[in-house]
Amino acid sequence: MQNRNTGQIIVLAAAIAALVSGLNAQEKPLFTGHVANDSIMFEPATSAAIESEVDLIIVGPENFHFRKRFAPGQLQEFRPASLAADGLPDGVFKYEIQIMSRPGVQPSRNAATAGLESNTPKPEGGFGTFMILDGSMVEPTALEAPDAGGSKFDSGDTVLTDDDAGTRQVISGDLTVYNSLCVGFDCATSESFGADTIRLKENNLRIHFEDTSTAGSFPSNDWRIVANSNLNGGLNKFSIDDVSGGRTPFTVEAGAPSNSLYVENSGELGIGTTSPVLEVHAVSGDTPGLRLEQNGSSGFAPQVWDVAGNETSFFVRDATNGSTLPFRIRPGSASNSLVVDDGNVGVGVLSPTSKLHVSTTQASGMTLTMTETGNSAGTGPGSDQNWELTIRDFDGGLGFNDPETTGAEMYLSTDGNLTLKGTLTTATQTIPDYVFDDNYVLRPLDEVASFIDAFGHLPGIPSAEEYAERGGVNLSELQVLLLEKVEELTLYTLQQQDTMLQQQHTINQLQREIEALKTARK
Repeated sequence: MQNRNTGQIIVLAAAIAALVSGLNAQEKPLFTGHVANDSIMFEPATSAAIESEVDLIIVGPENFHFRKRFAPGQLQEFRPASLAADGLPDGVFKYEIQIMSRPGVQPSRNAATAGLESNTPKPEGGFGTFMILDGSMVEPTALEAPDAGGSKFDSGDTVLTDDDAGTRQVISGDLTVYNSLCVGFDCATSESFGADTIRLKENNLRIHFEDTSTAGSFPSNDWRIVANSNLNGGLNKFSIDDVSGGRTPFTVEAGAPSNSLYVENSGELGIGTTSPVLEVHAVSGDTPGLRLEQNGSSGFAPQVWDVAGNETSFFVRDATNGSTLPFRIRPGSASNSLVVDDGNVGVGVLSPTSKLHVSTTQASGMTLTMTETGNSAGTGPGSDQNWELTIRDFDGGLGFNDPETTGAEMYLSTDGNLTLKGTLTTATQTIPDYVFDDNYVLRPLDEVASFIDAFGHLPGIPSAEEYAERGGVNLSELQVLLLEKVEELTLYTLQQQDTMLQQQHTINQLQREIEALKTARK
C-alpha cells in the first residue's frame, strides 16, 4: 500500500508546496497580534521587527480587503470604526503582516544567476484571525476546552472504562474493529455512521502523529491534522501542522469552491477544474492569473507582477507601478509573432539570424509604424502622430513615410539612389575657418602645381586609391575638406585681386606719365 501511493503523495506534496511557498519561513513570527473589542494591535517580538517597514493586510467577508504600510517603529493598530461608520460586517477576518524592508540586510544575487532567488533568509511577519460579532471584535483569549459531555450509552450496553486504580484500557496486541469506529466525547451508542469508517466527534478535532524515533538519523518529525481552530473567533478550516517546526504549511478554509485543488491520476494539477490538461491548469470565470510577489522580507525592493489572460489578451501586469501592462499578446496572433533565440529577436520567424530579424509574407511589403501618442510634431500636445518605416518587396527599396501625406519623405532605391523631400543635416563637424587666421600657412600656387604634377590630386584631399581602400567616401569629411579648399581658393583669389589692383595702379601711373611726355613734345 505504501509503495502504491508513493507517486500520488509526491505529486500532492509538490502541488501543496507550489501553493503555499513562502508562507511560514521561520518558527517565530516577528509580530504578535492582540485583539480588543474595538481594535487589534501588533506587538514587535524582536528588535528586527521594530526596525522593519511592514504592510498590514486584512481580508474578510463581503470582499473586504485592507492594506496599510507602517514605517519602522510606527504603532501598528487596526480600528474598524476608522474605516466605516457602521463598522465591518460580522464574520471571521484574517490578518497577515508582510515584511517590506529590513535594515542591516545586504541582499545580493550572483551575476551569473541574477534571475534566480538568493539565499537570504525570509522572516515571517505574523498572521492570525479575529471575529466581528454584532459589530464588536471578539478576542481569541482562550482555547476551547474539550467537552467531556454526559453519558451516551444505554443501560444494556457493555462499557469498558478505567478501573478503580485510574488506569486506562490498554490492548497489548493487534486490534481489529469490524464495521465503523467513533472516537470522541460526543460519540453516541446508536451512532449512525452512514458510509463513514472512522469518525471523530467532539469540539476539538485533532489527529497527532508523534514519531518517537531516536536511533541514528531516522526521521522523527511530528505532524498533526487539525479540523477547525480552537480559538474563539478562529477559522473554520482543515490544516496540516508541522508540530516539530511550529508551522502550518497547508490550510483549506471552509467554503472553498469545489475542486479548488485537484490532482488527476496522471499527475496534472487542476485549480478550479477536475479535468486538467497540463501539469498546472487554472480555471476561472474572469481573468485567471498568477501573482508573483517579492515582499521585501529578504532585503530586496518589493515588487509585484501578475501574469494573467482573458478574452482581450494574455498580459504581464506591473502591479507595483500603477498596474501598467508592459507586455500583451492578443488572441489569434500568428505563430512565431515574437521569438527570442540565443540573443536574437525574431518577428514572424522561428530562427532569427540577427539581433532583429523581421519576416513577412505580405505582398505589399513590410511596414514598421511609430506613433507619438497625444503630440503632433511642432504643435505641442495634440493628436497622435504616426510615421512608417517601409521596406517594399516589389523593388526592395526602403522608405520613411508620413502615412497622411503622398510620397515618401525619404526613399533609398536598390540602385543606391537616395531621395529626400527636405534637407540633409549631418552631425556638427569642425568648420575650417582656421584658414582665415593670420598665422595660417597658405601654400604658394607653384607648390600646389608641383604637388598636383607629382601625385595627381589636391594636397590635403585623399586620392581615389585611398577612398577605394576605405571602401567609400565619408561625405561629411569630404565636405569639410572641400570647404577648406574653397576657403583657400578664396584667399588665392584675394591675393590675385591685390596683385591685379597693384598692376592696374602701375599701369595707370605709366599712362599718366606717357600722356605727360606727349604733351611736353608738342
